[in-house]
Amino acid sequence: MILFSNSSSAQNVRTSHPLDNPKIEKYIEQHTKTMGFEEIVWECIDITNKTLYFSTNSKFKSNSQLAIGKRIPTHCVYFNQVYVSMINYAFKINNIRADVYHCVGPVVIGKTDFTKTVSGFFRKLGMTKAANFTKDHDYTMIVHNNDTILVDPIFRTVR
Repeated sequence: MILFSNSSSAQNVRTSHPLDNPKIEKYIEQHTKTMGFEEIVWECIDITNKTLYFSTNSKFKSNSQLAIGKRIPTHCVYFNQVYVSMINYAFKINNIRADVYHCVGPVVIGKTDFTKTVSGFFRKLGMTKAANFTKDHDYTMIVHNNDTILVDPIFRTVR
């Protein structure tokens, strides 16, 4: 899901990791060959969702575990880590220049900070673990041709 176009920069940026998974690299090569920027953004969302699914109980350890069709439960941190690894690889092999960042910060739509609202709700209920889990969110920021888009690969949408 593309969240915003031409938006402001991220709160914090996490370290990116190389894909280092020959089977996934080959799959990306086969499925992104001759694709343009936007197609690769969407295709890497699809590929990420073929290897992971969202869960608060993460079993993800490293990119070496990734396999198409063997979906591993994980949270937004690793979901975006994998997506950034995949899209950086796809851009590289398709000679597309873009800067890709794994970001963490609040989810703000309009003037409403949803992370603060949800986290505060859980805190009021005494659910400290849930409050801490929802205090921020990871997403991907891509800068390409002076445009900035924010992508949340957890959410797949029909194009």
